[in-house]
Amino acid sequence: MELGGARPEQFALLETLPEFRRQGRLCDVKLKSSVDNTVFDAHRLILSLASEPLAALLSGPFAEGAAQTQGALVSLEATGETLRVILDFIYSGRARVASAAAVPDLLRTAHKYGLGKLLDLVVDTTAEQMNPEYTAVGCQNPTVATMIHGTYTEHSTNHNKKAYKKENSPAMEVLIYFWDERDGPSFSGWWFGPKVGGDQVWAYNPNRQSLSPPTSGWKVPWDGPVDRNLSLRPALRHFTKVPAYEGFGRAAGKMEQTVQALNVLYNSQNPAEKKQADDWLKAWQQTSEAWSISDRILQQQDTSGSALEAFYFAAQTLRTKIQFDFQELPQESYTALRDSLLGHIVKFRAQQFQPILTQLSIALADLAIQMDASNWPNVVPSLMEKFGGDPE
Repeated sequence: MELGGARPEQFALLETLPEFRRQGRLCDVKLKSSVDNTVFDAHRLILSLASEPLAALLSGPFAEGAAQTQGALVSLEATGETLRVILDFIYSGRARVASAAAVPDLLRTAHKYGLGKLLDLVVDTTAEQMNPEYTAVGCQNPTVATMIHGTYTEHSTNHNKKAYKKENSPAMEVLIYFWDERDGPSFSGWWFGPKVGGDQVWAYNPNRQSLSPPTSGWKVPWDGPVDRNLSLRPALRHFTKVPAYEGFGRAAGKMEQTVQALNVLYNSQNPAEKKQADDWLKAWQQTSEAWSISDRILQQQDTSGSALEAFYFAAQTLRTKIQFDFQELPQESYTALRDSLLGHIVKFRAQQFQPILTQLSIALADLAIQMDASNWPNVVPSLMEKFGGDPE
């Protein structure tokens, strides 16, 4: 005899989850904003089901996953507003964003933790406020990756949705466009190709509901499986413009300005000064010079306690730049960046540098995904050869 409850009864059970979280019932993890220290109760299982990266973070060999005790506190690099929106969405499928100023951090965090549905929803909802610019990154097919990687800006419209064109592609025009159901539902969706409606296409996404190019779910080739590495990243920096703080211009050079701003951020007792430093550093992280200066900071020989904060910030910056601004780097710089990261990882292998090492390791993993096999062949064997015999 087979028993089965009605689907509405199952949905009714799901509707009780937000109330359980609000009351703190059976919650076994606390998420803390590293920005404003806001803390939220949650259920480890629910978060793990919603996000594979969160599942790895909460149950893997990371420091956060190692804290398996009831009510363990897990710090995430996001504002309290971002964590609130993400948790509301995970638990109920809907959320309200307090203001447009919260959108950049929300998009970064949603992308970081693989919350594709939330990411697409935010992009669609705020499409009119965005500078319509996307960056295509990651792809398991090296030939297709070479053609589609790059930054795309608004070009035209097709079938009532915006089409986008790749910048700096003189050899061949590369477009992202939408096609409706006039040729049948199996051909409706978003496409990468050299011509709108042309026979030659490189990738396809069947999401017909999205008003903007979907950030994930692309098939490569168009009739093949979904390439989980290929994603479109909205140009977050165009939501808000953070003014640089001129007070740090007194330092001799950009590296000195950055170190001075970090010193104010971490050590000043003046809230206004700390905010100025934070705004300046956020603006600086969005510049192309952040690549080389972060690398130079990590090369410094002084590893005393006062320098650790600068090292951590530089490692975190490189990780973020690889995740969101990789298109800024020319291809000939990939190998140098890889070798530099490997050198930094060797330097910061000791236990007291664990937070720095974690940022550098994530940066290297992201770089391995961004670089195709022709730029970094045999990734895993080469890393095993370099680090496999090291007991640390």
